[in-house]
Amino acid sequence: MMTCFEGITTQPVFWAAGSVGLIAAIVMISMLWVQRFRGKLYYALTFFAMIYTLLIVGAEASAVAFDCQ
Repeated sequence: MMTCFEGITTQPVFWAAGSVGLIAAIVMISMLWVQRFRGKLYYALTFFAMIYTLLIVGAEASAVAFDCQ
């Protein structure tokens, strides 16, 4: 199982997905600090789910072996 994640940090796809996730995290944190509206918690949870999905898709695309995908 852990052999699937070897060398994942050297793949540009993983770094691209991670940077988009980082931008989404910055937007989410700034939204939590500045904005006031109903449903802010659910909006933040949606951001968290999007960041998680981006990282998982980036990890899957960066896997070298077909069995790991």
